Amino acid sequence: MGSDHPLAGHPVCTKGDLSGTTATHRVGSGRLGTWTAGAAAPAERADMPKDVKGNAGRKPPEPSASRADIEEWIRRQMPDLQPILELVDDSIRATIPGLQYALKRKRPYYGLPELGWLIEVAAYDVSVNVVFHGGADFECPPPLGTTGRTRYVKLSTLEEAQRPELQGWVEEASRIPGWR
Repeated sequence: MGSDHPLAGHPVCTKGDLSGTTATHRVGSGRLGTWTAGAAAPAERADMPKDVKGNAGRKPPEPSASRADIEEWIRRQMPDLQPILELVDDSIRATIPGLQYALKRKRPYYGLPELGWLIEVAAYDVSVNVVFHGGADFECPPPLGTTGRTRYVKLSTLEEAQRPELQGWVEEASRIPGWR
């Protein structure tokens, strides 16, 4: 794993202290800009419309007690990603009892009736994003994401999916309200 990977050398939590971290963001017109944490937030032009952020314009998926749709979804993903997806799915199910499942827009969701949707998984060509809908409220949040309460981690190998940080975030997700 390269030193530029989000999980490489993941520090012991310094919640809220991202000083010196550089992020890429889109400003109103869709053009890219950069911003360094600790500096003033980038200003957007007043005449540019703002994009809807987070889950503001989205409707939560309908829950199901069956995960048959998720099993089928995993089988349809890229062969190199299937072991990662199976490990993530197994870890979530083993850690959080009483789960509800959903598949919406080709993404599986895991949640609890009393807390909402806790975890969303997105598979791409060469990586898997594990999205924690209450991740910003974690003691040590996942390293990626800056919109609303959602934070995520990108996994490209089975070894990354086996890291203890991921298991810790799954455990913490079971106690933090998610997306309702």
